[in-house]
Amino acid sequence: MAESETSDKLPTALRLIIPLLLLVVLAVPYALWDRVAGAIDLDLFSGTMSALRAIHGVLLWLVVAFVVDRLLNILVWEGAFERRGMPVPRLLRNVASVMLYLSAVAGIIGVVFGKSLNILFAATGGAGIVIGFAVQALIADFFSGIVISLQRPFKNGDFVNIDGEWGNVHDVNWRATQIIDISNQLVTFPNSKVAGIKIINATHAGYIRQYLWITLDYEIPVDRAVRVLLAAAKAAQRDVGGRQPVAEPLKMDEHGIGYRVRFWIPNEDLWFVAYEEIIASIQRHLQVAGIRYSRWAHQEPSSRLEFHRVDDREQKLELIKDVGLFETLTAEQMDLLEKSMTRRQVSAGGDVVVQGEDGDSMFLISEGLLDVLVTFGDDEEETRVAQIDAGKFLGEISLLTGEPRTATIRAHSDCVLYEITHEVMKRLFDLRPSLVGELTEVMAQRKLNDLMAREKLSHRDAEEEKASIANQILGKIKGFFKLG
Repeated sequence: MAESETSDKLPTALRLIIPLLLLVVLAVPYALWDRVAGAIDLDLFSGTMSALRAIHGVLLWLVVAFVVDRLLNILVWEGAFERRGMPVPRLLRNVASVMLYLSAVAGIIGVVFGKSLNILFAATGGAGIVIGFAVQALIADFFSGIVISLQRPFKNGDFVNIDGEWGNVHDVNWRATQIIDISNQLVTFPNSKVAGIKIINATHAGYIRQYLWITLDYEIPVDRAVRVLLAAAKAAQRDVGGRQPVAEPLKMDEHGIGYRVRFWIPNEDLWFVAYEEIIASIQRHLQVAGIRYSRWAHQEPSSRLEFHRVDDREQKLELIKDVGLFETLTAEQMDLLEKSMTRRQVSAGGDVVVQGEDGDSMFLISEGLLDVLVTFGDDEEETRVAQIDAGKFLGEISLLTGEPRTATIRAHSDCVLYEITHEVMKRLFDLRPSLVGELTEVMAQRKLNDLMAREKLSHRDAEEEKASIANQILGKIKGFFKLG
């Protein structure tokens, strides 16, 4: 079979020398067996001598298979493929090892024991036909996966089109190719299908610059408009070789100030997808920021969106309503929350919260794009694990339980956030004691949903787990807010 991890830790020279020496030690006596036995006058036809020679032959065939397997691993799998950045599926290694040892068994039966292999071939051939029909799709996927791994038409992270579906390559294994599509869904294609259809890999293609025109009211400050438009474009922009979108005011007319958003797409085949994503992102970011569009018009070669502004109070109330934690608040309580929120503006590169630090507030994102950075274990290097943009929120665990921040949130672009503090939540709890239980229920359900996404839980187990999570959260909230 394929080599163990322990043997892989040995130096390559030792991994080659040891099996070769063992082969020599067994092969030389086997080749000289008759001459040595005749010289010392041994009876070669005695039962003991025949058994010893058979054992010697069996060991020699197995060692030959072992040596060939070791050479295959070192010279082919590791030397020819993995050192060039082409990982070899473990299943392929195991299948090759099994074939080598089956060949050794056939050699033992035919050479050492002098038996016919016809019966063995007939039996295994018949079984192979039955098994082959049963798993022919798996076999096709397996060998297609080998071809894909060797040809490398794409790698993890590449933006590709497979059978009309655009997405980023998530994984290529022996059975299937998986991509994350533009709606953030995991789509799986059998390798046998991937090997036989046209694939567009847009990551390594040339890049095309595109423009979108947006007209906003004069009353909207230019720096704010640029901040919102740029964050929206960055949130929708895919990997385009480091090219960054640009938002800039260019002209004025009777409708307002015209802004041009410049962005990049990998090639013309992606034009429609990229264009629609940018538009959808701009519409959402402007809506969250309290800027509603009044009409949509196409004016070739550019497109024009016209917007008007709503008041700050309405915009902040919309932000609050989008937070699931506050969906049970009354209009009076939402009004209290809206008036108590503190506006914070963070420049690109600035930290909103830092991993490990104490926290007692949460933030609603009105404008901008932020990176979620996590430091794992003793590693000092930060890893970006996600991005969050306008309309989302962060820090609710620290607000309600006082637990340290679990990640660093850093502004990717200039941002505007609204902070809800511990004192504000205490006032809400005093006004409405039942809110504690309602928030506990919402948070427990969210945690349970995350757990169920990772593990398969029965209905009974899920209910018990939810009750346990709710009790833990309720205890932490009561302790942090000193509630009876």
